[in-house]
Amino acid sequence: MADARSGNRVLRLDTACLALGLLAVAGAPPRAEANSIQVKPSAALDGSGFGLELKLDDPASQEAKDAYVAIGPEKGLQGEGSLEVGFTLDPRGLVAARNGQSGLLSFLRLATRRGRGGARLVVFVEQTPQNTWLIGAWSWDDPTRGFVLAGRAALPLAAGGAPPVLPPRIEVEWDAASEQAGRAHGSLRVLSVAPGGERALLLERTDLRNASQLVSYVQLGVLATEHGPGVSGRLLVDSFEVNRTAPPLP
Repeated sequence: MADARSGNRVLRLDTACLALGLLAVAGAPPRAEANSIQVKPSAALDGSGFGLELKLDDPASQEAKDAYVAIGPEKGLQGEGSLEVGFTLDPRGLVAARNGQSGLLSFLRLATRRGRGGARLVVFVEQTPQNTWLIGAWSWDDPTRGFVLAGRAALPLAAGGAPPVLPPRIEVEWDAASEQAGRAHGSLRVLSVAPGGERALLLERTDLRNASQLVSYVQLGVLATEHGPGVSGRLLVDSFEVNRTAPPLP
């Protein structure tokens, strides 16, 4: 698949073809009570035939398993300094684990390696006590050697819990800082794409200080070793794509 804007190949994880290879990507087969991810027709979004259903029964449990899919070097990613990630999601099957408090799930990572470390950007969804939904991101900050909040914004879902014709498609545009290009800081943009193709900016930040390590993996799912994300239930995701928007940095 070609991207007319950049001339670079779009890397697509086709959910219809994941059924045989999914557990090999996600690690050991999850126990029934642990995190799991499945390809299911009932999880289809965007009018497709299949989608990914991520189930979280006890995310903070010591017995919980990793449950994610990943795009990495086998799909051509290596030391990337500029990526565009797209996906359609519906988080309304998630339930906050603590009454009266926000429930939060980090589910998308741009990372230097696959697994439980090396993350450069983490995207999360958050359920507020008012039962509305936010989407936000943490970015790795090289000078302080820690994550900083890049921001959060309202996730556009139908009011009153009524399902929209199609859930929103989210696009994440990420650039590492590049001294070669004369920039001191990287940038992040999170957009919502309506079914008709209209793009609305949800979140923008242009001072990400993250140049020392570049991205070679994009992971979608949950890693069990993180702090409990504060939600249980299910997250539906479909049409997961990663687009290299510039040549790898040296």
